[in-house]
Amino acid sequence: MANSYFQFKKFTVYQDRCAMKVGTDSVLLGAMAPIEGANNILDIGTGTGIIALMLAQRNDTAKITSIEIDKEASMQAVENVVASPWENRINIVTGDFNHYQFPQKFDSIVSNPPFFTEDLKCYDPLRNMARHTDLLTFDALLRGVHLLLLDTGLFTVIIPSSQVQSFVDTAYVYELYLSSQITIYSKPQKVSKRSILVFSATKQPLLQEAFVIHSDYGTYTDEFKVLMHDFYLRLV
Repeated sequence: MANSYFQFKKFTVYQDRCAMKVGTDSVLLGAMAPIEGANNILDIGTGTGIIALMLAQRNDTAKITSIEIDKEASMQAVENVVASPWENRINIVTGDFNHYQFPQKFDSIVSNPPFFTEDLKCYDPLRNMARHTDLLTFDALLRGVHLLLLDTGLFTVIIPSSQVQSFVDTAYVYELYLSSQITIYSKPQKVSKRSILVFSATKQPLLQEAFVIHSDYGTYTDEFKVLMHDFYLRLV
């Protein structure tokens, strides 16, 4: 059973009412998304609020809007935000991204979207809603991002590495162009399971890099320790 809360250096994330708990995907996205200079950030599918909280810690001035379709998760995200140092800069809204009317565009959009397919569904309907593409397909996500991203903005997403090419192809249809790809490896010799992709509205030279979380011995790599130094209480 997952812990009811996750303690970071500057904030606590309670997660007992959220289908999707704090995980590696979320913390990697929260730590890596390029948000320097961003004024208005949109976090799609906030869950516990973990990504919004990490972004608020990294950017001292940005206003962050986080949308979550599940009411219970949204309520818990609000509680996590209220208990944090950044209550006045994070706005949690309950709603369906496919239909919600945002009053503005954003110069940074981030998302850890659902990505599991129909045949992998589990018995928990709330977990299904958080993890499967039925309610928010990649096409719907990218269509919405296309409408909400400023011309100078960046969209950052973490998805399975096996789905990168199809995601990039769909993004191209919506005039979103891959500018950076970070391929994530759990260990040096393992096959990559996740990739962080950054898209812009203008074509740019593609930057590619690899990021390894654990050494062959199971300890955190130096690059992971540096990345998470400001967030994790203990890094061993």
